[in-house]
Amino acid sequence: MKPRNFLILLVLTVAAAAAAAAVLVEERARGGDPVAGAMLYPGLLERVNDIDFVEVTTAADGTVSARRTDGRWGVVQRHGYPADFKMLSRMLYDLARIELIEPRTSKPALYPKIRVEDQGESGALSIRVVAKAGGETAADLLVGFARPEELGGGVFVRRSGEAQSWLAEGGFQPVQRLTRFLQRNIANVEQRRIRRTRLTHADGETVTVFKAGPEETVWMLEEPLPEGRKAKETHELSPLTSWLDFLIFDDVRPAGEVDFSKPLVSGRFETFDGLVVEVRMAERDGDYWVALAAAPGTADPRVEPLLEARRTMDADKLEGSLQMALRTPDEVAGELGQINAVAGGWAYRVTDYKTDKFRTRLAQLTEAAEEG
Repeated sequence: MKPRNFLILLVLTVAAAAAAAAVLVEERARGGDPVAGAMLYPGLLERVNDIDFVEVTTAADGTVSARRTDGRWGVVQRHGYPADFKMLSRMLYDLARIELIEPRTSKPALYPKIRVEDQGESGALSIRVVAKAGGETAADLLVGFARPEELGGGVFVRRSGEAQSWLAEGGFQPVQRLTRFLQRNIANVEQRRIRRTRLTHADGETVTVFKAGPEETVWMLEEPLPEGRKAKETHELSPLTSWLDFLIFDDVRPAGEVDFSKPLVSGRFETFDGLVVEVRMAERDGDYWVALAAAPGTADPRVEPLLEARRTMDADKLEGSLQMALRTPDEVAGELGQINAVAGGWAYRVTDYKTDKFRTRLAQLTEAAEEG
């Protein structure tokens, strides 16, 4: 076949396929096809803000749920500790916007292939999502396999109690883990603001790392050192002073469930701009828990001219500068209130890295002095 004739045939074939597809779409439209383009839960998007309870259950991770009370979302399994509002909002809006593409199997024996089986079945991989508004169930859904884009995309779903499963638009996969439901941020105090960090252990040993001024970059040990020992280099002292940087937790419980009356370690973090954060650590059930409280401190007089200079600095020089990191008295007062509002009444199990740093001993920050 000549190349020209082959090209003509190819064009005609594509045109015929397109025409057939157009006829199919037209026939489905005339037939009032209730599937294509239909919402999984019609009307839910308009009242998504009425939802006040959501629950996600998997065989692997169990059940996690959040409830909205007086306008505030809290995680049920953690005594109502604040939930991640942005995550919940995104998940609920994605749920309300699920649009159906086409029906799939209605045979229970085939449900496991697309992961929409009932969760009572052994080895079930489905994700069950229940959303309620004022006690009324607004959605009860089994979410299954998200099909890869190279296979056409979409996600398999089945309304609980119904036989019919569906292929739906998008790749909706609800958050399943408890830690993802929680608002995990406790505090974030920029390291350059820190003036002094002091740890006091139960046996009386103290470990104090400080900086001589807000513009200094060298950290030093305050404690007198034994003969033959010297402080390690500043980069090995500095991690202790960044303990409040991006402080998040792995678990949380009411502070009353942990005895902090005789802490294993007490910490005091002072900033140059007048913030003080007190931290206590105690052990329960083999884990280390911390409680935090913020209080006003005394601002270093050298901070004021730096803050004054901030008002006239060019944006490119201000970005990432010490002046930008420091806080005004009003900003410190707001930060203090925010930390106490978040942490008040709660005990946290922080990350292993933060836990280990908080238990630092003086010997870990010193080394043998050189003979000379």
